[in-house]
Amino acid sequence: RIPPTSARSSARISLSRRAGRGKRFDVGFHDENENLPVSPKTKREGLKMEITLYHGSNCIIKQPEIRAGRYTKDFGMGFYCTKFRKQAVRWAKRLAAPGVPGVLNLYTYDEQTQLKTLAFPTADDSWLDFVVSCRAGVPHEFDVVTGPMADDTIYSYIDDFISGTISRRAFWELIHFKYPPHQTCFCTEQGLAHLKFISAEAVS
Repeated sequence: RIPPTSARSSARISLSRRAGRGKRFDVGFHDENENLPVSPKTKREGLKMEITLYHGSNCIIKQPEIRAGRYTKDFGMGFYCTKFRKQAVRWAKRLAAPGVPGVLNLYTYDEQTQLKTLAFPTADDSWLDFVVSCRAGVPHEFDVVTGPMADDTIYSYIDDFISGTISRRAFWELIHFKYPPHQTCFCTEQGLAHLKFISAEAVS
């Protein structure tokens, strides 16, 4: 049985600055159903787009909220989704408990040009600097941020980079053949207003 709809997903606290040195690396999003990295749909000026997104949880979330959490995240405080169903299913399964299945929430994102959005098509220096800044708790101005997600392995490398254990060059060499998962973070109420709940299903 799926838990009640009133439960909310918490978000970890932090935010960021914009930075980057212009260098780009061939590290794109990876859909586990495919053999090659793919790029996400990004903002097109003057063109309204509707994008399907997923959120894995242990409950139905019809009205997402932005909640401060104990730890920082890649793009700061916000409600996180992904365009990859399989990735969200994996998140939901991690939150499942004996007798209580995980829940896959499905949304559509009505992208609007009046929103302040930031998209990282690939993991590059500007993405790395933004993530480092967010994890330091530095606020940013964006309503919605889309880009690669630092999974457990990349997360560890970022910690090593922040601590000075590895250099920037060593960081990129370590993740060169990795394909980070995708994430979209709704950082403000204005951004969340364009995220529409469609349905939910139990996963186990």
